[in-house]
Amino acid sequence: MMNIINEWKDKIARYLDVNVKLVKLNFIQHASRIFGYFIFVMIGFLLGFAILMYLGLALAEWFTVLADGSRIAGFFMTVGFYLLLCAVLYALRKPIIKAFAGKMIKMLTENPDNEDK
Repeated sequence: MMNIINEWKDKIARYLDVNVKLVKLNFIQHASRIFGYFIFVMIGFLLGFAILMYLGLALAEWFTVLADGSRIAGFFMTVGFYLLLCAVLYALRKPIIKAFAGKMIKMLTENPDNEDK
């Protein structure tokens, strides 16, 4: 009788140990996917910032030509363009936040077996 109880106790202990390890592995998998996505987004922001910086300088020079050689006017026109761009982003902030939140929820709840589909 004690032998059966000890066997069941060992089986339950192994079952709990396996389940704890499974939870840890699932957490590590989700955390690594989120961290990878975060790094991808940060690299995208860095590249986007560099592109916007050089496009801003090019746009300022183009506006300088349009403003009959006035560099100050060209750079102020560029600032106005960036303010307009910021206003559009501010107006679209809720859909942008919902899109990122939806992506994060999908990453957290997605079954890893269905990634290829």
